[in-house]
Amino acid sequence: MTPTSTPCTAYGGLLTNGDFECGIAPWTIEVLDPNIKAGLTSASAHSGTTSFESKLLADRPLQEPVTSTRIKSPRVSVQRNVPCRLSFWVWFDNMYAGFIGVMIDGQPKRTIDARDAPGWGVWKEVTVDYTPQNNHVQVTFEFLYGRVASVARLDSVVLEYLH
Repeated sequence: MTPTSTPCTAYGGLLTNGDFECGIAPWTIEVLDPNIKAGLTSASAHSGTTSFESKLLADRPLQEPVTSTRIKSPRVSVQRNVPCRLSFWVWFDNMYAGFIGVMIDGQPKRTIDARDAPGWGVWKEVTVDYTPQNNHVQVTFEFLYGRVASVARLDSVVLEYLH
């Protein structure tokens, strides 16, 4: 008997594989810093067994480049002018781990600092309300580190309508 694979479906919303349980696809990763390792990890996850992780491997004298890693969703179809909520969970390993920026269609919408409540070393939920002006959206998460070797994780990404 030949095993059949189960296709990944939207994880509680419009984005496919927002829990990263079926690999990285259809998300894409951009690594902009040679001192970064980015990909999936099973070391810690908010839900399931896998999360996305970006790791600054060593301390550095300057914060360059400013943006170290990006992970982008595919462009997804949405209903124009219908309010949506993007929710996701982040984790930082120390208070100097920098922050994660969230962009929707290339526009900055939110930043989450490692020092934001409830602090580092715990998963914290973040939400961003957004009303699409077009029939498609793309979500981008940017990982920006300071000078200290750090780990930041992302999991349970959901984009859904508010109606």
